[in-house]
Amino acid sequence: MSKKLLSLILCLLLAVTWVYVVKQTVTDTSKEKQLKAYIAENEEKRLYKNVVTGYKELLEYEPSIKNYKELANSYQNLGDQDAYEEALQTVTSLFPEDGEAYCKLMELYQKSNDHRSAIEVYNGLPDTLKENEKIEKVFENSRYSYGFLSAAYQSISNMICGNSVVYNGLAYGYIDSSGSEVIEPRFRAANIYVNGKTGADIDGKWFIIDSDGDKVSTSDDTFSYIGSLGEKGYAPAVLDGKAGYVDFSLKKYKFEFSYTGNFMEGIAAVKKGDKWGLINEDLKMITDCIYDDIKLDEGFCTKNGYVFAKKDGAYILLDKEGKRIGKESFEDAKLFEADEPAAVKKGDRWGFLDTAGKVKIECKYEDAYSFHMGLAPVKEGNTYRYIDKKGTIKIMTEFNDARPFNENGIAVVKNGELYRLIQMYRYQV
Repeated sequence: MSKKLLSLILCLLLAVTWVYVVKQTVTDTSKEKQLKAYIAENEEKRLYKNVVTGYKELLEYEPSIKNYKELANSYQNLGDQDAYEEALQTVTSLFPEDGEAYCKLMELYQKSNDHRSAIEVYNGLPDTLKENEKIEKVFENSRYSYGFLSAAYQSISNMICGNSVVYNGLAYGYIDSSGSEVIEPRFRAANIYVNGKTGADIDGKWFIIDSDGDKVSTSDDTFSYIGSLGEKGYAPAVLDGKAGYVDFSLKKYKFEFSYTGNFMEGIAAVKKGDKWGLINEDLKMITDCIYDDIKLDEGFCTKNGYVFAKKDGAYILLDKEGKRIGKESFEDAKLFEADEPAAVKKGDRWGFLDTAGKVKIECKYEDAYSFHMGLAPVKEGNTYRYIDKKGTIKIMTEFNDARPFNENGIAVVKNGELYRLIQMYRYQV
């Protein structure tokens, strides 16, 4: 075959291919126009099943984000929520930088109170959308959503060191930070676990028990109280009307007080006569017993190294060395949960104080508990709700009582006459 003939054949093939491509393009363009007209006509008539069919076919020719979004909207108009959800998920998969579909997915879940799914969408956002203002605004409706964890009890102690003492009306037991009942109620009295061992009253006699609730230490002495064993192994105890400390073997130390408290952060409150002071875990006094009172929570005088002590008729803030912080004084106070503002009372109203001794939220509430995890329970009227550090209500539910959240997003609340645990869903995902 000559070169001229070969060149001619190649030119003819190129020409035929070009004609086919042009013809196909014209055909495709014409088909797209027909589909768009079909979609518009059926949208006007509100025949959304036909609209869905139109967009599905149009996507074969024009797979744009606009058409994928319109397909999702058509499913919504049709009332097919499952298909709408799937279509939105397709948009987020194919176009992960587009924030609108994430917002619509969260709103879809929020309408059915499926806040866990909304939170999963939020947690799966690409980094570029983490601070998107519109997404944050939508997510706010799920940020503080919660569910109930535990069974109901007549009382639940504040959660400390990942456990609470519960009372079912007959006996005391324990739940852990997940709300699970880890030791069924069977004690006449019981105390918080700090290092895996604590004091409990079993059939009228006090013992040291382990984390399974089994007796591991006893004594011939008849103690009328044994508290929580601290990090160095000392627990407060009462014997024959005197308070002191015992170790794991129930050996007695410094039974010279009228009250001894549990150790946390290396310190505890003690009382001689009618005056209070601070003691360390080496059982050496940090301060003399010069205070009229020291605020306690389940026998602990601190959770983060700060103490409220009463002197000259008012409570002042101390560090763990017993040194005063700031110049403010208060009628009442509640312990810091962490390095977030603590609840304090001036006159007949409660507000919040930071660890530097400065008032952060004015005293305007009927009652309050300290902040933790960015929220604090406050009482207005006869019920408690949760506010953030700007004073904005974030959990609207009205509880008969409510306590601070812990690191796992769990709080003790009272509904009616019974106490339960709640947990924010974002800590469950």
